[in-house]
Amino acid sequence: MIGLVGLVGFLSGSSSSCGNSARQAQLRSLVDQSAWSRRAAELAQIPCREGGVDVLALPHAECTLLIDGDALSVAETNADIGVVAIYKSPGSG
Repeated sequence: MIGLVGLVGFLSGSSSSCGNSARQAQLRSLVDQSAWSRRAAELAQIPCREGGVDVLALPHAECTLLIDGDALSVAETNADIGVVAIYKSPGSG
């Protein structure tokens, strides 16, 4: 599987339609969203470890992290499928 950084670089370097810039922006947005969700889950663990009263914040943050991670995985898979489609297209290989 192509790494996300390499994939974003590939899409930015390809000479096809403006849809690539939209895909690139979506991937970057999902990466950022996933990173922020991961950080929120880490921060939510601190009060729970220290005996804080808000025990629902941690499961909510972890659920959000899983949802964002799933969305990122789907986007990466779709981007990989797009790379294969470009490779298989007539005149490119």
